[in-house]
Amino acid sequence: MAVTVSLTETSTVVLDTDPDQIPNPAVGTAAADRLVFFILYGTQPIGGGVTISSVTIGGVTATLAVQAGNMPMTTNFDWLGMWWALVPTGTTANIDIDFSAAPAGATLRYDVFRAIGADTTTPILSTDTDSWVASGGARNIDLNMPAGGAALGGATNGGRLASTFTWTVIGEASDADGASGA
Repeated sequence: MAVTVSLTETSTVVLDTDPDQIPNPAVGTAAADRLVFFILYGTQPIGGGVTISSVTIGGVTATLAVQAGNMPMTTNFDWLGMWWALVPTGTTANIDIDFSAAPAGATLRYDVFRAIGADTTTPILSTDTDSWVASGGARNIDLNMPAGGAALGGATNGGRLASTFTWTVIGEASDADGASGA
Protein backbone atom coordinates (compact mmCIF):
# COMPACT_ATOMS: atom_id res chain seq x y z
CA MET A 1 0.00 0.00 0.00
CA ALA A 2 1.24 3.52 -0.76
CA VAL A 3 1.94 5.91 2.07
CA THR A 4 -0.55 8.79 2.34
CA VAL A 5 0.43 11.97 4.17
CA SER A 6 -1.82 14.92 4.98
CA LEU A 7 -1.42 18.14 6.94
CA THR A 8 -3.92 18.15 9.82
CA GLU A 9 -2.99 21.35 11.69
CA THR A 10 -0.60 24.28 11.48
CA SER A 11 -0.38 27.14 13.95
CA THR A 12 1.83 29.20 16.22
CA VAL A 13 2.14 28.75 19.95
CA VAL A 14 3.83 30.54 22.85
CA LEU A 15 5.73 28.09 25.03
CA ASP A 16 6.59 29.41 28.49
CA THR A 17 6.37 26.60 31.06
CA ASP A 18 8.13 23.30 31.59
CA PRO A 19 6.56 21.03 30.63
CA ASP A 20 4.25 22.76 28.18
CA GLN A 21 1.37 21.50 26.07
CA ILE A 22 -0.25 22.15 22.72
CA PRO A 23 -3.83 21.17 23.60
CA ASN A 24 -5.74 18.97 21.18
CA PRO A 25 -4.38 19.76 17.73
CA ALA A 26 -6.11 17.84 14.95
CA VAL A 27 -4.40 14.57 14.02
CA GLY A 28 -6.88 13.36 11.40
CA THR A 29 -9.04 10.29 11.13
CA ALA A 30 -8.06 7.41 13.41
CA ALA A 31 -6.46 4.32 11.85
CA ALA A 32 -4.57 1.34 13.26
CA ASP A 33 -1.46 2.39 11.33
CA ARG A 34 -1.75 6.17 11.77
CA LEU A 35 1.55 7.89 12.42
CA VAL A 36 1.42 11.46 13.66
CA PHE A 37 4.36 13.69 12.75
CA PHE A 38 4.98 16.90 14.72
CA ILE A 39 7.33 19.55 13.33
CA LEU A 40 8.31 22.47 15.57
CA TYR A 41 10.11 25.49 14.08
CA GLY A 42 11.82 28.20 16.05
CA THR A 43 13.50 31.51 15.43
CA GLN A 44 13.27 33.13 18.84
CA PRO A 45 15.28 32.36 21.96
CA ILE A 46 13.48 30.38 24.63
CA GLY A 47 16.20 30.78 27.21
CA GLY A 48 19.92 30.16 27.42
CA GLY A 49 20.76 26.48 27.39
CA VAL A 50 17.18 25.23 27.00
CA THR A 51 16.71 22.04 25.00
CA ILE A 52 13.73 19.79 24.32
CA SER A 53 14.04 16.65 26.44
CA SER A 54 11.04 14.75 25.08
CA VAL A 55 7.74 15.00 23.20
CA THR A 56 4.60 12.93 23.62
CA ILE A 57 1.70 12.86 21.18
CA GLY A 58 -1.62 11.67 22.58
CA GLY A 59 0.23 10.21 25.56
CA VAL A 60 2.59 8.20 23.31
CA THR A 61 6.31 8.93 23.59
CA ALA A 62 7.39 10.38 20.25
CA THR A 63 10.62 9.50 18.47
CA LEU A 64 12.88 12.33 17.34
CA ALA A 65 13.31 11.93 13.58
CA VAL A 66 15.55 14.92 12.93
CA GLN A 67 16.72 18.08 14.60
CA ALA A 68 18.67 20.81 12.87
CA GLY A 69 19.95 24.20 13.84
CA ASN A 70 21.50 26.01 16.73
CA MET A 71 21.04 24.04 19.95
CA PRO A 72 20.66 24.76 22.75
CA MET A 73 18.10 27.43 21.95
CA THR A 74 19.80 30.73 22.68
CA THR A 75 19.71 34.28 21.28
CA ASN A 76 19.07 34.43 17.53
CA PHE A 77 18.62 30.73 17.14
CA ASP A 78 17.26 29.04 14.05
CA TRP A 79 15.99 25.56 14.77
CA LEU A 80 13.56 22.84 13.78
CA GLY A 81 12.74 19.40 15.05
CA MET A 82 10.48 16.59 13.82
CA TRP A 83 9.01 13.82 15.98
CA TRP A 84 6.68 10.91 15.17
CA ALA A 85 4.47 8.50 17.12
CA LEU A 86 1.99 5.74 16.35
CA VAL A 87 -1.31 7.18 17.62
CA PRO A 88 -4.12 4.94 16.32
CA THR A 89 -7.09 6.46 18.18
CA GLY A 90 -8.78 9.84 18.41
CA THR A 91 -9.03 12.79 16.04
CA THR A 92 -7.12 15.17 18.31
CA ALA A 93 -4.15 14.52 20.60
CA ASN A 94 -2.39 16.67 23.18
CA ILE A 95 1.23 17.30 22.30
CA ASP A 96 3.33 17.57 25.47
CA ILE A 97 6.80 19.07 25.28
CA ASP A 98 9.28 18.56 28.09
CA PHE A 99 12.14 21.07 28.20
CA SER A 100 15.41 20.94 30.09
CA ALA A 101 14.28 24.15 31.86
CA ALA A 102 11.34 26.55 31.60
CA PRO A 103 11.43 28.34 28.23
CA ALA A 104 11.30 32.12 28.06
CA GLY A 105 8.01 32.41 26.18
CA ALA A 106 9.08 32.14 22.55
CA THR A 107 6.49 32.14 19.78
CA LEU A 108 7.08 28.95 17.77
CA ARG A 109 5.36 27.51 14.72
CA TYR A 110 4.23 23.91 14.41
CA ASP A 111 2.77 21.57 11.83
CA VAL A 112 1.03 18.24 12.47
CA PHE A 113 0.83 15.59 9.75
CA ARG A 114 -1.04 12.28 9.56
CA ALA A 115 0.55 9.38 7.67
CA ILE A 116 -1.03 6.01 6.94
CA GLY A 117 0.37 3.04 5.06
CA ALA A 118 3.92 3.43 6.42
CA ASP A 119 5.95 0.96 8.45
CA THR A 120 4.80 1.75 11.99
CA THR A 121 7.98 0.58 13.74
CA THR A 122 10.66 2.15 11.52
CA PRO A 123 8.96 4.67 9.24
CA ILE A 124 12.10 6.78 8.78
CA LEU A 125 14.55 5.31 6.29
CA SER A 126 16.97 8.22 6.46
CA THR A 127 17.26 11.68 7.93
CA ASP A 128 19.41 14.55 6.85
CA THR A 129 20.77 16.41 9.85
CA ASP A 130 23.48 17.97 7.71
CA SER A 131 21.07 20.17 5.79
CA TRP A 132 21.60 23.26 7.94
CA VAL A 133 22.67 26.38 6.03
CA ALA A 134 23.62 29.18 8.41
CA SER A 135 23.67 32.00 5.89
CA GLY A 136 21.50 31.19 2.91
CA GLY A 137 22.12 29.19 -0.20
CA ALA A 138 20.40 26.34 -1.96
CA ARG A 139 20.26 22.86 -0.49
CA ASN A 140 19.69 19.66 -2.35
CA ILE A 141 18.94 16.47 -0.49
CA ASP A 142 18.94 13.12 -2.27
CA LEU A 143 16.58 10.58 -0.73
CA ASN A 144 16.38 6.93 -1.69
CA MET A 145 12.58 6.74 -1.66
CA PRO A 146 10.95 3.32 -1.96
CA ALA A 147 8.06 2.95 -4.37
CA GLY A 148 4.91 4.22 -2.70
CA GLY A 149 6.91 6.07 -0.02
CA ALA A 150 6.52 9.64 1.20
CA ALA A 151 8.77 12.42 2.50
CA LEU A 152 8.34 15.31 4.93
CA GLY A 153 10.67 18.28 5.17
CA GLY A 154 10.86 21.58 6.96
CA ALA A 155 12.78 24.85 6.78
CA THR A 156 13.08 28.04 8.77
CA ASN A 157 14.59 31.35 7.72
CA GLY A 158 15.45 32.67 11.14
CA GLY A 159 13.00 35.54 10.99
CA ARG A 160 15.91 37.88 10.29
CA LEU A 161 16.43 37.13 6.62
CA ALA A 162 14.32 38.08 3.62
CA SER A 163 14.17 34.68 2.00
CA THR A 164 11.87 32.20 0.39
CA PHE A 165 11.89 28.45 0.07
CA THR A 166 11.12 26.62 -3.15
CA TRP A 167 10.38 22.93 -2.84
CA THR A 168 10.72 20.60 -5.79
CA VAL A 169 9.45 17.02 -5.83
CA ILE A 170 8.01 17.50 -2.30
CA GLY A 171 4.85 19.63 -2.45
CA GLU A 172 4.45 22.48 0.00
CA ALA A 173 1.67 21.94 2.54
CA SER A 174 2.29 24.82 4.94
CA ASP A 175 3.95 28.23 4.75
CA ALA A 176 4.15 31.13 7.15
CA ASP A 177 5.93 34.41 7.48
CA GLY A 178 5.65 36.10 10.81
CA ALA A 179 6.55 35.67 14.44
CA SER A 180 8.27 32.34 13.97
CA GLY A 181 9.80 32.97 10.54
CA ALA A 182 9.05 29.37 9.64
